[in-house]
Amino acid sequence: MNGPISVVIAGGGTAGHIEPAMAVADYEARVHEVSQAEGRALLDRLAHDTLGMSGGEFAAAWESGAFDDDPDRPEIMRLVMLLPFGR
Repeated sequence: MNGPISVVIAGGGTAGHIEPAMAVADYEARVHEVSQAEGRALLDRLAHDTLGMSGGEFAAAWESGAFDDDPDRPEIMRLVMLLPFGR
């Protein structure tokens, strides 16, 4: 992956709660582009905080099927979505 990666940080509602009647126009989002090195660091930090392993160790474990017993765990899926950052 070359060049910056766009990360959308969403906001709106209160404490992460969006009211059902909230109009789309009331929703705010900002984009922060991160470098490939920043993306790797993000994956590495979150993998360490979540599972006690590096981002590279998580990627290898994911690809080897180590999480096949319950791959839909939210903490695992958050890391899986960050895998493109770590490659």
